[in-house]
Amino acid sequence: VKKLFRSFDITDSEYKEKEGVAVNDRLIEGLLLTKDATFTIITARTKHIAETIDYKVEFVHALEGYLDTIRAQDRYNLYVGGGPVLDENFLTQSIRDQVNLTPIITIVILVILLYSFRSFSGVFLPIAVIGSTIIYVYGYMGWREQDMNVLNTILPIIILAIGIADSVHILVD
Repeated sequence: VKKLFRSFDITDSEYKEKEGVAVNDRLIEGLLLTKDATFTIITARTKHIAETIDYKVEFVHALEGYLDTIRAQDRYNLYVGGGPVLDENFLTQSIRDQVNLTPIITIVILVILLYSFRSFSGVFLPIAVIGSTIIYVYGYMGWREQDMNVLNTILPIIILAIGIADSVHILVD
């Protein structure tokens, strides 16, 4: 297999020559390149590393940085897709949502607890238990040097929901 492009810095005549080669190749046309030669796909594979997605996040950031230099030339429209991109986006959005939504949910729960129990202890005790549990869980994860991933970004919300339910049942009884 011969490389079609060695770099993106080619003249228009070289580009037309390469386009002719690609369009007339049975293995490329319709599979990797559209018939009108306006869209192509470039595939890459990453090596799987168990129990972490940090390498995918680093790969996507490095790839986007490289593609941004090519996009700056305003000659090509480049898009990125696939498993590593989905994992990186999901992790990034999950962390962003956790940072934005956890305080809002905590305030809503404080208001509901205050309305329901109308006492300082009815509000403080559940929040103290939940807050200390979240700190303990993340502290333990840090002590074990466990990376943030898609699953453990939702831990505060799960702990909040279970902690409030248990606290309310204990306080009511």
